[in-house]
Amino acid sequence: YARRKLPAYLIGRLNTESDSAFAGAIATPTMKDGYITDNSVLRMLEHSIYDGALYQYRDPFTGEADEEQMLLHLKIVWNFVQATWKQEWSLPPRKSRLTHGAGIQAMGYVFDTLTGDVSAPDLPGLDLDAAIRPLRGVCAWVSGTWEFAADDVRKWNQIQNTPNDIRLLTNFLVRQLPKRLTRATPGSGRTQTTLRPR
Repeated sequence: YARRKLPAYLIGRLNTESDSAFAGAIATPTMKDGYITDNSVLRMLEHSIYDGALYQYRDPFTGEADEEQMLLHLKIVWNFVQATWKQEWSLPPRKSRLTHGAGIQAMGYVFDTLTGDVSAPDLPGLDLDAAIRPLRGVCAWVSGTWEFAADDVRKWNQIQNTPNDIRLLTNFLVRQLPKRLTRATPGSGRTQTTLRPR
């Protein structure tokens, strides 16, 4: 129960605050019109809090969390996802694998990889667009095929919400990411390149 208390709180905020990509989209007992299952978001949040990008906002000794910084981090990242795949984000899981359990969890891993060492105030200086660009040509969220390997090509909707498929999709997406990320150097107008966290 304690492990799920914080993710549940974050889901409530993400689902009701207008500046969140998840606003009104997560199906909960109080938000029945949502099309993204709360369990998918819950699992994504649990991983990020205990082993991903949101871990940086927890006190390792007390376990207390900076909830506002967590929310800011989540909003920046997932608003970027929404802006990148507008149509795909607006569709229910049966029509889009981005809003499907596999997609939500896999993209959660992607952004844990990209932003694990970046605090929320510094995220706007990270060139997420360049980091995600390779994914645009290989993601079959609503049509086409996933080309995981020469002998493993699947129709867009053959990805299921199972541990094996989530792992397969996650590994595939993370492999597409650039090994280096570009960040803006504050006040200089220049950019600097840093190693992508692993």
